[in-house]
Amino acid sequence: MNNFKMKRWGILSTRSDLEDCWVAQCKFLSGYTGTGISMDDSITSLLRELPKRDAWREVASTMLGKALRGCSNIIEESPFDSPDKLWTNVVDTVFLPSYGNFQNEELINSVYAFSEWCLSIDELAECRVAGSFRSAVHVILYEAIPTSPPALNDLPNWFCFNEIQESFLTNPFMSDYFDVLTAVFSR
Repeated sequence: MNNFKMKRWGILSTRSDLEDCWVAQCKFLSGYTGTGISMDDSITSLLRELPKRDAWREVASTMLGKALRGCSNIIEESPFDSPDKLWTNVVDTVFLPSYGNFQNEELINSVYAFSEWCLSIDELAECRVAGSFRSAVHVILYEAIPTSPPALNDLPNWFCFNEIQESFLTNPFMSDYFDVLTAVFSR
C-alpha cells in the first residue's frame, strides 16, 4: 500500500504484540478496525469492512464536513443519499468554487483525498453502493476538471501523471482531453 495514500485517507496500521497481528484504524471513523498478519493485510481488511457498514457516509461527513458546512448554496436535500448526489454537491459547491479568487488548498486536498478513498473502496468492496463510487468520481469530479482551467492546471500539484492518465484514457467523455492533460503535465 502507498504510505502517502494511507496518510491522506487517515489510515494508520500498527503492530499489536498483545494480539500478535497488525491493526489498522481510520482517523475519520471510530469503532472500525482491520486486522491481519501484515500491515497491508490489516489495511485491506479495514477497507473491505467500511462499505459493508455504509461507513462511506461517516467518512464523507468527516473528510468533507467542514467543506460542506461552509457552502451556502448546497442542495437542500441530503448530500449523503448516494455517492452521485454527494459528488454533485462536492464538485458544484466546494471543488470548483475552491479555485475562485483565492485558491483554497485545504478544501481541494479534502476533495482529492476523499476521491482516492472512494476509488479504493470501489476496487476492494463488494457492497450495494460500491460500483457507484468509481463512476461518481470519474463522471462527476474528473469530468469537471477539464472544464475549469485553474483546476486542470493545478492537477500536477496533486497527482503524478501515471495516477491520473488511466482515468482520462478509459473514460470516453474524457479521452478528448488527454492531449490537454499531457500538455499540462509536461510543463
